Amino acid sequence: EAASVATAVRLNSMCGRSRMALPPESVARAARASRWFDRESFTPCPNMCPGRRSPVLYLDKDGERTLHTMAFGLVPSYHKPGAKLDHFALMNARSETVGSKPAFQRLVHSKRCVVPIQGFFEWLKDAHGRRQPYYVYRQPSEAATLVKHEAGESLLWLAALYDAWGDEGEPRLYSYTILTVDAAPDIMWLHDRMPVILSTDDAIERWLDVKRVPAADALRTCVPHTGLSSHAVHPRMGRVSYQHDDACAQYEPMRITAFFTATPGGPERAVGGPGATSDVAETKVGGDVIKSEPSIPEPSAATVVGKPGEPATGAGVDALVTMGFSQRDAAEALDKARGSCERAIEILTSAAVDRAGLLGASQSPRHAALRTTCTLKRKATPSRTSSEPTRRSPSSKTKGGGRTQKRSPARGSVSVASPLTTGRAGTLHRYLTTRSDDIRPH
Repeated sequence: EAASVATAVRLNSMCGRSRMALPPESVARAARASRWFDRESFTPCPNMCPGRRSPVLYLDKDGERTLHTMAFGLVPSYHKPGAKLDHFALMNARSETVGSKPAFQRLVHSKRCVVPIQGFFEWLKDAHGRRQPYYVYRQPSEAATLVKHEAGESLLWLAALYDAWGDEGEPRLYSYTILTVDAAPDIMWLHDRMPVILSTDDAIERWLDVKRVPAADALRTCVPHTGLSSHAVHPRMGRVSYQHDDACAQYEPMRITAFFTATPGGPERAVGGPGATSDVAETKVGGDVIKSEPSIPEPSAATVVGKPGEPATGAGVDALVTMGFSQRDAAEALDKARGSCERAIEILTSAAVDRAGLLGASQSPRHAALRTTCTLKRKATPSRTSSEPTRRSPSSKTKGGGRTQKRSPARGSVSVASPLTTGRAGTLHRYLTTRSDDIRPH
């Protein structure tokens, strides 16, 4: 039955990522704890995931508020010695059934705790199957009854259960699981579950007091919390190795329309042009100032195409890097596209504009210049005469009359083996011809 509990938690889990980047001194003051066990094991973490350690608040046997650094993701005390540790299996517990499940029933009576975090991350899948992460937090401007630390930010105090496990004669591993409840209406669009947030000092005390408050009464504090704020963050924070302060910074996905005029006769809004800034932007998230990346410089035919024989550099590469490609892959993609076909830039540009529906009067002067340049290059290419030998391609073969005949591909077609249809360049080309909304890495 314990295995079935782990499976159920996996299917209904959420709040697998959180943020706790405060220094230890701030955490201790916010928790008003008299002691902190294993304090040296805590490292401020902007992108907390199961297995990492964070501070947990509980009442010791004398009723004193105590902090203890524990691992996120419960490892129960009955875990078999020598077996592989899985912090993901029991990272969450449903508050509605926690009192009846063997894995949690004994803990809800004697080992209740509270986990302070600054916010948590959740993912939303769009119509194309892509997952966009969001950061959920509480604004510091809420009512004064909310628990806040000295900097003025409203922390989220999550109801949790903890346990200790360890082989005989070895140090014990302390770990915890976060309780969840049905999501509040204001974040139901993001996920159907949310962590149990204890928003007042009275709720925190009732949950922590395992001696005087029965489990049934403590579970009544597990209700959906409203008034949370959220915004999209960069998909790169999905990597658990990404531990930077801007993991929770607000992010606006780049759209292909940013490179062209949005409406016929409308104002030109070139990326990196008038009205844009190259300075680092600053965003306030719950009292903290998070720095985001600078805007992209304006691409042009010179910086995108480059000179033959030279590696691709400039705004074209910068734009691809912002989309998620590495510097090397971006330069290689543009080099292959430029070297394999004179019409590569025309194909990429035309596909992007056609898919975005920005033709005719709505195209910007920058796009018009690119199309004119590519058209001139195409006209300057000499056409094949009848006296010229036919170029044979091994990719186009037909059989007739018992012998194999090779036919030259049609004028303007792209060979299957061309770098424009393979590798990173092919990925970019296929993406622009099938996607017209967001520019994101393949």
